[in-house]
Amino acid sequence: MASKYPRTNSPFWWIKYKAQEGEYRCVSSGLRRDNVKETRTADKMVEKYQREEQKSAEDPFRNDSAFTDWVPGYLEANYNTPETAKTFEAYGWRWHSVAKFLKATKLTYPRQITYGHAWKYLEWRKAGSSKDGIKAGSHNTAIHEIKFLSMLMTQAVPHGYADGNPLLHPGIQKHKRAMTDEEITRIRTELLRWPEWMQTCFEIAIYTGCRVSDTNMPLRDIDLEAKTITLEKPKGRAERAFTVRMREELVPLLLG
Repeated sequence: MASKYPRTNSPFWWIKYKAQEGEYRCVSSGLRRDNVKETRTADKMVEKYQREEQKSAEDPFRNDSAFTDWVPGYLEANYNTPETAKTFEAYGWRWHSVAKFLKATKLTYPRQITYGHAWKYLEWRKAGSSKDGIKAGSHNTAIHEIKFLSMLMTQAVPHGYADGNPLLHPGIQKHKRAMTDEEITRIRTELLRWPEWMQTCFEIAIYTGCRVSDTNMPLRDIDLEAKTITLEKPKGRAERAFTVRMREELVPLLLG
């Protein structure tokens, strides 16, 4: 608790108080000890410091920067460019949902976020919140937004707003649904309007289970004699390389 005290060789009252950073400091009030009026003014200064200390005790995060203080500016500065316009738009929608959750759960500062909030967000987002204007979302939509919040936490750490990022590995897996025959037929029909290489890439993806982006492979990875296809860098990582048997349906496409 803040207090005033005399200091040797000083005619003024000195004040000891607990700063917002948690450290105790001592300052001269500039008010004389031998003056009744100035002593009363010094008492009022002490009371002011005591009120500040009380506020800090009631809100231990008040010295941090709230999400709403810096996130909009961070997104604007880093993603509002012609090259990243789509990312900026997507992040804007994710921030809209995340901000609603933070407000609803009274999470104002990054330092308040814990591992468990990832799971709370998943449940909240999938259920939706009419009072917050949030429609129920899919499992995977919630995961994308949790990853977005994790990205914000990663940014908060070097700025001193958080000691670490508890959302780096929340352990929540995406739901992957197999395509139906009807969906595959519909895509094949639509691809007839596009270049032939796109049809070939789609067929490779369907029969190997790899991503469409991974079908952009060099010819050396296709062994027509052994009827195998090697994926050197699935998901961009060489350590995940593997070889699969080529389905007979692919042979005519690759020979052509």
